[in-house]
Amino acid sequence: MTTPARPSSLHIARITRGAMIGAGAALAALGLFVLVRPAPSLPIIAHVPDFRLVDQSGGPISRSDLVGRPWVASFVYTTCPGPCPVVVEKLKAIRRDVPPQELALVSFSVDPQNDTPEALAAYAARHGIDRSEGWHLVTGPTDEVLGLIRKGFLSSVGTASELLGPDAGKDELEAVLEREGAVVHSIRLILVDGRGDIRGVYASDDPEQLARLRSDLRRVGA
Repeated sequence: MTTPARPSSLHIARITRGAMIGAGAALAALGLFVLVRPAPSLPIIAHVPDFRLVDQSGGPISRSDLVGRPWVASFVYTTCPGPCPVVVEKLKAIRRDVPPQELALVSFSVDPQNDTPEALAAYAARHGIDRSEGWHLVTGPTDEVLGLIRKGFLSSVGTASELLGPDAGKDELEAVLEREGAVVHSIRLILVDGRGDIRGVYASDDPEQLARLRSDLRRVGA
């Protein structure tokens, strides 16, 4: 009886190398599939109602003026002692990375009674906000602006005493006034697509959420 010849070490090496190459190709193909698989669509949270207000130039701005490109809504006011300048700096970083033709920035005043177009223009000059670069500071009749913020963007805004309630202590109220100013409001950034649908809400003080905002911008067209 003849004993079968044992494969040489060279033959074994070739088989092993071939198997590894084949496995590597399969993994690469799998990895490619994962990379090109489209991400799930962002949900539609709400639809921004139409509005007709004015910006820092004194000229009109409405939702229809923003159709066709994504935009980020934010909420600020010119006498804000702390949170608003921080939000503005976050938005300036986004503006540096994403050109105006791909993304508009729309900052609504939460103190429209005092934030006239002239006051907003002066604020824009102090903070390096340029309307020609697609950044609008928006004001208008108080009821319309605050109603839009609350009902259209589902965001809170009010005086410290209103939001804290009648049971708030003096020390608590003074602490909020020192930290937030006369108006307490959301510092979230809201991503709106080119059709006027809200597609995401992000905490402006959370680096991970800001990174997610930048990623989501690409998913809605920026």
